[in-house]
Amino acid sequence: MAPQPTEVIVTKRRVGAFATTDLESIIRAHQVTTLALLGIATSGVVLSTVRWAADADYELLVLEDCCADADEEVHRVLMHKVFPRQATVVQAQEFLQALAPRGRKTLEQMLVNCRCCCSPVTYNLIGCWSRSGSAGELLV
Repeated sequence: MAPQPTEVIVTKRRVGAFATTDLESIIRAHQVTTLALLGIATSGVVLSTVRWAADADYELLVLEDCCADADEEVHRVLMHKVFPRQATVVQAQEFLQALAPRGRKTLEQMLVNCRCCCSPVTYNLIGCWSRSGSAGELLV
């Protein structure tokens, strides 16, 4: 899989997707208000990115089955107890179905648990992964 010519690559040098990157300015410039997050490790990049993005007032979806952690119990606690305070946690299939032309209403219903649901909403998928340590790339 390779980025499309119109996709932006952001190189990250810390655990979270926002620290030491220009990610926020890029997505704000595109008027993105909602982020769908996925990645490895749940207790690292995903947790850091959820916290930062929530503090920056983004509406958040976390794709539970597209995240993983070396410690399954930590993953479970984050997905079922921590993340729901700041994000809507969904399965990938549910998210993909909601992206389908007839599913737009379903996606907006998923966001009911978020602090404020603005319409129209611009969605952006951020896959977070690390090549070694805390450095990695984000496909925006």
